[in-house]
Amino acid sequence: MQTKRFLLSAIILLFCALSVFAAEKHFPQKLSWKADKYALEYKVEIQSAAGKAVETLTTEESSVEVSLSAGSYRYRVTALDILEREASVSDWTAFEILVAASPKIEAVAPEAPLESDGSSLELPVAVGSVTAGSTVELVNAATGKTIKGSLVLTGEAAASGSAKAGSETAAATSARFKNVGEGEWRLRVTNPSGLKSESASFTVKDVEKERLAKEKAAAAAEKERLAKEKAEAEQAERERLAQEKAEAEQAEREKLAAEKAAAEAEKERLAKEKAAAEQTERERLAQEKAAAAAEKERLAKEKAEAEKEARDKAWNESMQVQFLPGAGYALSFGNSVLTDYAESSQAPNLTLRLSYLPKELSFGARVGFELGASALQFTKLTSYYNTTLTFALAHANLLFQLPLVKRRLYVTAKAGGGLELVQKSVTYNGTYSGRDAPKDAYFGYATAQGGLSLFWICARHVVLEAGADVSHAFGDDLPLALVNPYLCLGVRL
Repeated sequence: MQTKRFLLSAIILLFCALSVFAAEKHFPQKLSWKADKYALEYKVEIQSAAGKAVETLTTEESSVEVSLSAGSYRYRVTALDILEREASVSDWTAFEILVAASPKIEAVAPEAPLESDGSSLELPVAVGSVTAGSTVELVNAATGKTIKGSLVLTGEAAASGSAKAGSETAAATSARFKNVGEGEWRLRVTNPSGLKSESASFTVKDVEKERLAKEKAAAAAEKERLAKEKAEAEQAERERLAQEKAEAEQAEREKLAAEKAAAEAEKERLAKEKAAAEQTERERLAQEKAAAAAEKERLAKEKAEAEKEARDKAWNESMQVQFLPGAGYALSFGNSVLTDYAESSQAPNLTLRLSYLPKELSFGARVGFELGASALQFTKLTSYYNTTLTFALAHANLLFQLPLVKRRLYVTAKAGGGLELVQKSVTYNGTYSGRDAPKDAYFGYATAQGGLSLFWICARHVVLEAGADVSHAFGDDLPLALVNPYLCLGVRL
């Protein structure tokens, strides 16, 4: 079948119904398809859904009118060319003939309240003989304005979204609308067959609007009551203030008389107190003299103890010998030879430092020197051999410590030099495991070193240092720059 050349689109407008007065109302039944410009005429075959032949028609048009009873059918179209040969045959297309009925509006509430938003309406109704494709409208009784809505079906139709097959027999229990205003309205329901029904007028009210009006009136009455209460309260306050003023004036006169009598009694009391105070002062001076002698003795003793403590403190602050073991993670730069031997240009290392800072400057900075050593290892593993480069570094640096927190936290700058020893080891494995490995090779290089760190005196004998050193080895065969961040915890002697 040449279905690509002959695309059919069946437009089925097939309705039959009984009118309100029990008289049949017929609707046009028409099958149509896309025309084929090479076809002379078309043969249309109609069968029941079970495949029983119902009717066969021929036409030169791309549509045909039929008159069938309600039920399920299928049809196909065969295009005949100028020699009456079958040029193409379409697939079978199913369709239904439904029984058309007018909607039955059985009940609509005489009054319907708008929802709280003041424009939405859910209207309880009882409407029969409808389908999921039926439309519902509100019609304004005064202006004829219409508002489209949606029906809420019941039973099987509500669950499946369609009416019973072959008829318009579903029922609706409510209709929903938006943007509805107050006034007289009628309900109009139209089935897909075009049959429609319209209800009697009913009233739509904005209950929320009435409630707000009542609340506004109540608020006005409350405002008037509060104003009256305020006026009465102001009058009562004026009377109270006048009474309080009179009572205050009387109390003030009585108070002045009492104060005069009290002043005379106070004068007599002060005379007695003066005599007693003079006696007490003489006794106090004698006691203070004895206490001063005792205080002098105590201060002399405290002075001797403070001088001893100061000497101990000065001795302790002048001794700045630290022993700091720790660890870091070395990073190598600028050496293409190393990358041939090592899997990575990074390696963990161990470090050991001994510093001595004997001199403290006037602004709190300290100067001294540091001896240190560190060890790290780079490895390269292949399927044939393993290569190990072991580095041992020894250095001596001048130190300068600048205090961030006095005698607690310092930033340390260092510079100096040292010696770098390198051991190269090679072992064979895999297919070369039987070979003798070459002897280890050793190299020695002079290095320059510098660095920055934070130095914290945690407790009297505990110190913590975190920083990074940079060292550069001078050698033609293995020039190497290392950056070594580290963290050390040690003791202060």
